Amino acid sequence: MPPSQNFDPSALSILAFYSNNGGLARYTAVNGQIVSQEWICRVQGSWYFRRANISPDGRWVYMMFHADTVAIDLASHKWHWLARAKREDSGVITSLYELVWSPDSRFLLGGQIPAPITDLVLFSPSRSKPRLLAEGTILTFGWYPDSRAVWYAMKKSEQREAVWYKRALTRGAPQRLTAREQHTICSGWDFLPPAHRYFPLPECSVPYTPYTADRSMRVLNFHFADGTPALIETRQGKVYRLDPPSIVKHPTVRDISADKQWALVQCNDWEYYAVHLTTGQWRRVLGSLRWGDSLIRVQFAQSARLLGW
Repeated sequence: MPPSQNFDPSALSILAFYSNNGGLARYTAVNGQIVSQEWICRVQGSWYFRRANISPDGRWVYMMFHADTVAIDLASHKWHWLARAKREDSGVITSLYELVWSPDSRFLLGGQIPAPITDLVLFSPSRSKPRLLAEGTILTFGWYPDSRAVWYAMKKSEQREAVWYKRALTRGAPQRLTAREQHTICSGWDFLPPAHRYFPLPECSVPYTPYTADRSMRVLNFHFADGTPALIETRQGKVYRLDPPSIVKHPTVRDISADKQWALVQCNDWEYYAVHLTTGQWRRVLGSLRWGDSLIRVQFAQSARLLGW
């Protein structure tokens, strides 16, 4: 959502999941008070999820449940099965896929777990049929910034070292990457967002730094120690320093506002503060409240969407 001239740092959007005869719910809070609530989808029985990641455009949430993988459209409230568990006499065969969003939010890329991942699969959240991109032991993978291609490193049984490839989404054979291209993937600003890549190899060890959806800002140490500053860096190299007051304990940066002027910091057992990047003002915007069995996300109502935590 683009910023408005009347930005209110206390206006928050909250996404939570209730596992027992509940479902996915969204709330709006202003000045610490709930002003609206809606059910995105309902579930019957007992459900719990392992992972949930919002898409860069904020429209979708990918969820890995106990045995199934789904994508939920937050706008239409539709539930899309990506992969479903099979129930056989021997028990339940899970169908879990570790997936990462494309930067343009159109696709999900990943493989079936538990590790090692042996197939690289492309999903479209609104379409049921996935597409197999590669087979072998997939060690790491991710997206090119333009969402038109993916990269991955893999080994086959006869290989001693990983081989790196680029694969365009249009039909065609994968292209082997040069050492320089591998270096770009392991160091380039636009390749590093953790929301668009999966566990790097030791030779591609990169810091875990959440980025805004437009990749214009990143948090160098989003989970920072008591009494130490958080550092937020812009693409141009400017660094904002957030110095927490003494009453703030166990702080974590959770979001950046759409106008890029505020950071949302969680601390003190689920309290939230809005922090102005320029003035250093800390403003408490939400108290210690519990939202469902598992809180998925708290962000500014007008959010740049900090992804990757």
